[in-house]
Amino acid sequence: MWLDDYTDYLKQQPALTTWPFDRWQQVIEEAANWGLLSPDTEIPSFLRIQPTLPYFLRTRLHVPEQKELRAAIETAFRQLYDQVGDALYTLLQSKEPRERQGGQVLVSLEYENLVTALHLALEARASILDLYTALSSYTDMTQDHQRGLELGQMVLKGLEAPRKR
Repeated sequence: MWLDDYTDYLKQQPALTTWPFDRWQQVIEEAANWGLLSPDTEIPSFLRIQPTLPYFLRTRLHVPEQKELRAAIETAFRQLYDQVGDALYTLLQSKEPRERQGGQVLVSLEYENLVTALHLALEARASILDLYTALSSYTDMTQDHQRGLELGQMVLKGLEAPRKR
């Protein structure tokens, strides 16, 4: 859904200048052929990721030699989801019921990614405003008080954590 925007953020990362972005569509198609990506049944433009793909990427990127690459990918991801959080918050606050409902559906689909980006933003000491307001509004609208409490506690803990050097 936001693949083009994510690609743009990735292209802005100095550590990724040698990546073959001109072959990006082929990579996506190959991942789909392997069963790692599949279209959502209700929103075909939304790709679902099989759990093995993030596991593989985490395993490959969490070695010391890949620190710079991982940081670049995480920065692009955080930047994308900051933008997504802002767009989803706007939908959730819309005066139009259909837009609010669509916002709720999209946040439910993107919840884990938004939380991951929120973790990354807290770690990087970057702005969390757009991410947190989208997630908090969603938990308020769905009256998921337990999830909202856990979200608030996670943010408080992240804000109080000493800065990493």
